[in-house]
Amino acid sequence: VKGIMKICQLEKKITEELCQAGIEANEAASMARILLAYKLSIGLSQLPLHRDDELDDAAIADELAQLKAGEPLQYIIGETEFMGLTLSCTPSALIPRGDSEVVAERAIQLMQDKQSPLIADICTGCGAYALALAAHLQDAKIWAVDISAEALALAAHNAQQLQLEDRITFLKGDLLAPLSEAGMTFDLIVSNPPYIPSMELPTLPPQVRREPAIALDGGADGLYFYRRLAADSDKLLNVNGLLLMEHGYDQATEIADIMSEAGFRLLEVIKDYTGHQRGSLFCCHHS
Repeated sequence: VKGIMKICQLEKKITEELCQAGIEANEAASMARILLAYKLSIGLSQLPLHRDDELDDAAIADELAQLKAGEPLQYIIGETEFMGLTLSCTPSALIPRGDSEVVAERAIQLMQDKQSPLIADICTGCGAYALALAAHLQDAKIWAVDISAEALALAAHNAQQLQLEDRITFLKGDLLAPLSEAGMTFDLIVSNPPYIPSMELPTLPPQVRREPAIALDGGADGLYFYRRLAADSDKLLNVNGLLLMEHGYDQATEIADIMSEAGFRLLEVIKDYTGHQRGSLFCCHHS
């Protein structure tokens, strides 16, 4: 069937073609819905109301071909949603994942009763954590650091789009270095560092392999950046300051050991919506 189709038929067609291209069924169905909502310029939640609208299937042909070739949907349409915020997405930064929202939510809870909290977001990428925190914590001041100039430019663009640019300071540099040099201290440091072991990068799904390797590669065992954060964070934390880091589902125990050796105490492990361990919260022993 070529030509004009109902949205509900198109959704089925896109899903089937993506499944044939080797994309897992739930993922394929989700991609189909996001693509169609984007094409209709409506929110995802509105899509069911437009099931009988019509669209020429030629309108989605290019995007469908790119998806089948392994290009991430978020790069094709140029945006994604995180914590209710629409963020621009380009191949210069990692695509924020829904799984990460539980970590951002926990960070917001931890700081919501604090007067003018000072927060650092290390490895900010497209700015997802920093922007979510700025949007939900009206009097927080946030410093966002990344080693990639391209990622920082994207994050700054997102901050402008969301009118949060006056609340976030973007700094280029290696992990905590620019903050240490400025002699700053914080109530909360959040980080979603690269945590995939180098050897596993070639085995990732094709969509993930299109994301910047610098944002994925966590060194030989995936824990390189956690060791560095463990070594340097305590000097940057205020009394009762907290360190909250996202990690892989099977890394919590090893990270707790690394942090404990560096003088940190594990306060809690945060689970994502699928029940996987997704983040760990620490405080310094001196707090």
